[in-house]
Amino acid sequence: MMGLMDENPDELEVGLVKDFFKSLKNGVNLKTECWQPHLENSLQYYLMNFLLQGDKGVTIPQLFDFLRGAELEFISMVNWREWNLLDLFIDPENLPIFLALGLPDASIEEELQLYELINPVYRLFDFWCGHPRSVETISPPEEWTDDEWQTVKVHLHPQLKIESVKTLLFASVKNLQPFEIGKCWPLIRQDTLIDNSLAACVLLPLFESSPSFDFLVKRWQALHPVDPLTFQPTDNEEAFGIIRQFLINQEALDYILLER
Repeated sequence: MMGLMDENPDELEVGLVKDFFKSLKNGVNLKTECWQPHLENSLQYYLMNFLLQGDKGVTIPQLFDFLRGAELEFISMVNWREWNLLDLFIDPENLPIFLALGLPDASIEEELQLYELINPVYRLFDFWCGHPRSVETISPPEEWTDDEWQTVKVHLHPQLKIESVKTLLFASVKNLQPFEIGKCWPLIRQDTLIDNSLAACVLLPLFESSPSFDFLVKRWQALHPVDPLTFQPTDNEEAFGIIRQFLINQEALDYILLER
C-alpha cells in the first residue's frame, strides 16, 4: 500500500520501513511479533523479511498441494516434535468428544492444518520431503520391543563430536557433576542437565564409536554392579530398563540418534 515494492527495494525503502517500525508503540502486535531491534541496522534483515518481492503467505493445505503437484511425498516437519497437536491440550487423554473420535483417523496433513489454525506460531514451514516410497511405518523408540532394542546402535549427533564438548563432558564425569548438555546443544534449554553416572556410561563411549545398546547395558552393570537400595547385584533387566529409558528421553532431544 505504501508503494515500497513498486520497484526493486533499496536503501530508501529500507529506511522507510525502519522508521515505520521505530515509530510504532511497543505493544502493537506487528512490532511485538516481527521487530528485532538488534537487527535494525542490517540491510539484509529488511530485504528478506519485509521487502521480499513476490513473497506471500501459504497454508498447510497449499503446501501439500505443491508437493503433490511436484510428485513428492511429505516426510515430516523439521521441528516435528513442536508440531504435536495433542501438546496443545491440557489433558490429551480427555479431549472433547468430537476430537477424540475424529483425530485417530486424521491424516498428518489434517493434523498439521489444525495445529496451524489453533497455534500459528511458526513464520516458516520447514519440512522434509522426498520421492514417494513404500516402506514400513516408522515407529518411535518407546514402541520398540525388547528384541528390537537388542539390534539398536547408538550414535552421537556429529555436531557434538567436537573436542570442546568432549572436554566439558570429561570434566563433569571427573568432578562427579551433572553434565550441562544445554550449553552444548542449542535445541534444548540451557539448564538441561544429565546425571553424571548416565553421562559416564552412555555419552563417553559415543565420542569413539557407535556402540550397541547391549554394550551400554553391560557397561552400566559394570559401573553399577550393586543396587544402591537393595545392595543386590544389578541384574540385566534392571540395567536394560534404565538405559532404554535414558536413550528414549535423550533421543527426544535430537542429539542421540538410534539406529535399528
